[in-house]
Amino acid sequence: MNNDPETSGKTHPQPKDFVQDDFFEKGHWWLKIRQVLFNLVFLAVLVVPIVILFNSLSSGRLISSFHYWTYSEWL
Repeated sequence: MNNDPETSGKTHPQPKDFVQDDFFEKGHWWLKIRQVLFNLVFLAVLVVPIVILFNSLSSGRLISSFHYWTYSEWL
């Protein structure tokens, strides 16, 4: 007789540790440092252009250290 859960009508057994992530385990410091640094760099890549856009669209300069785009209109 076959005791396979597929054919016996029983539910599938759930694995004890379904997802494993080295980031949350003890140790793996190089992985944690590398992933945090990459996340900070990509966050800056996302945030800096948005800040420049809002800085350029606002009536005054919000942040003086960021680039401020202006143009002169031809009349």
